[in-house]
Parts: sequence; C-alpha cells; structure tokens
Amino acid sequence: CQALTKSDTPCSRNALKTEYCAQHDKDAKIRMYRKELSKMHERVRRYLEITNELNDKLSIIQKVDFYKSELMKNGGHDRPYRGIIDSSFYKAEIEDLFGMNASAAHDEYDRLLALRNQLVH
Repeated sequence: CQALTKSDTPCSRNALKTEYCAQHDKDAKIRMYRKELSKMHERVRRYLEITNELNDKLSIIQKVDFYKSELMKNGGHDRPYRGIIDSSFYKAEIEDLFGMNASAAHDEYDRLLALRNQLVH
C-alpha cells in the first residue's frame, strides 16, 4: 500500500489494484466524494444566487405592472399613469393602493419605475 499512516510510516497492508489497501482505498474515495460534493454545493449556491436575483427582478417588474393596472382602473384608460398618480383627485385610491401617504406613494412609484426601466431597457 502506498498510503502513509498517522505516524507517517508506510502502510504494511497488501495493496489492491488502486495501489492502496482496502481501508486507505475507502478513505481516498471518501475524500474524493467530499471534494465532488463541495463542488456541487458551490454550484447549487451560485445557481440559487442567480435564481434569487432573477426572482427579485421579476418581482419588481410584476409590482410595477400591477400598480399600473390598478392606476388604469382608477383613472381610466385615457389618462397617463403619471397624470393619475400626480392628481390629487385620486389621492385616497393611491394611498390605499400603496399603503402609504400620497407623496411617499409617488416616490415609491418613481423608484420602482426607474428600477423596472433599468431592468427592461
């Protein structure tokens, strides 16, 4: 066997075809599988990060599209979204939709719209 024992002496057992004895061959396989498993875990972590980033981007786009559809329901199809959200006539509906006061809702809409446009265009 070509393996070294814990006391750094050569193993005295008979070697198999792999040039290690049965015990050291098993240990070598375990080390190899651990290394492969750590590589797979790293790939999974990387893919999870990518998936989470894409999910966040999709969530922003869906949120803006939802707000736009709700603004269209409140303000009608003939008015632009900016005109609806800037109008004081729809203040109560906008506050209900966003769950915040009208000026904060306006800022939130602008922020989400800028993020969405950055992602889409």
